[in-house]
Amino acid sequence: MAANSLLLIAWFFPPDGGAGSQRPASFARHLPALGWDIDVITRGDLHDRGRWDVHDRSYMLDGVEGVEIHRVDNSRNGVAADAIPGLPAAAQDLGRLVLEQVAESDPDVVLITMSPFFLSALIEPIRRISDARIVVDLRDPWTLDYWPVYRSRSRYIEESRLMGKTLGQVDGVVFNTPAALEDCRESFPRSIEGSAPNTFTVIENGFDAADFPGDPGSAGGETLEVVHTGTFHCEYLDRSMIRRLRRLRHHSRAPIDRTGRTPHHLLEAARELSRRSADFDRDVRFRFIGHRDDALVSCIRKSGLEEKVRLDGYMPHDEAVQAMRRAGALFLPGGSIPDGRCDLIVPGKTYEYLASGRPILAALSPGDARNLMNEAGATYVCDPCDMTLMIEQLGRLHADWKAGRLAGPGLRDREVVDRYERTVLSERLSRYLRSVL
Repeated sequence: MAANSLLLIAWFFPPDGGAGSQRPASFARHLPALGWDIDVITRGDLHDRGRWDVHDRSYMLDGVEGVEIHRVDNSRNGVAADAIPGLPAAAQDLGRLVLEQVAESDPDVVLITMSPFFLSALIEPIRRISDARIVVDLRDPWTLDYWPVYRSRSRYIEESRLMGKTLGQVDGVVFNTPAALEDCRESFPRSIEGSAPNTFTVIENGFDAADFPGDPGSAGGETLEVVHTGTFHCEYLDRSMIRRLRRLRHHSRAPIDRTGRTPHHLLEAARELSRRSADFDRDVRFRFIGHRDDALVSCIRKSGLEEKVRLDGYMPHDEAVQAMRRAGALFLPGGSIPDGRCDLIVPGKTYEYLASGRPILAALSPGDARNLMNEAGATYVCDPCDMTLMIEQLGRLHADWKAGRLAGPGLRDREVVDRYERTVLSERLSRYLRSVL
């Protein structure tokens, strides 16, 4: 069978660290074996970096047959006559390269992975010069997401209109959770009215089996070390008057408690359990791997448990995976969503946490992530900001560790976990793209 051609547009791509680059990189790694020739267009390596795109070469694609990577550094100053409407200045050179590559190679499919959502501005220019099928991969559910904060309600409405327009323009849309797709159907009925049955699909995030070889071993040891990898959002612990006034001007889809994505509630529960039990005080320690800032340091200091917390900075992906595999348990926090609503996000690290074989303390609101925890097993689930339940589940985790119930393989349902291996997900994506064709 002749190979199909795919142009993959990814703002985040290795050596950018984080889940935002792992997903497109994994598709580029696995799709060639499934009959796809792939050109990737992404930013160059020389750009300002923040906590979402730390330099990390451990996930690079080197020498993958069937993949050609085109990198562009924005070099033009000012607004050129051929500027692409809707693209910020920093993305104009990338946009021009996309259009040049589309015109030159005439791909079968253009796959745009977002965020950032301004990449949707490329859809109309591509349509004018090509008959390629255009598919958007929504790594985040855009305005359906409860987490983002917009500078005003009018800006949120404007962005929602752009999302609705995009849904009606493309040949395919990939969501990464079932709940996000269901919410989309309810929230944008006019945009998707008349769409083909195969227009929308779900391809979750996942893990690479090569990162998790063999039996992870026991969760024993002299202490129970609870590990978190990734970014905390301790800036939301600032309840000063100035911060609250600023937030009043902003808008999000619903009023959620963002302190759930901090270690505050975990450490408060640990302090209470340490007060109640000398065994817990002696046995339990914490290790936080990821972006380090003053707000996180302050949160730990205020907890009074500084001597129990090992605070590491960002680690390359391969080193972070090894830390997961050696952990006594893993901490998976989320924001607290208002009652009656479903969290549409499954954090990218969830699938690697599951693959590690380690027990998971999952502080999550109702939604796909919480459902997955309950289905897979070896998890201790509570609401993100419910101190009573956090104390109960953290205490139960310690008791099970103390009794030796966390030792050995078989803690988790591997049939559930294996659904999310990246070769399996890439096969699903390949079938979906061909159905769009």
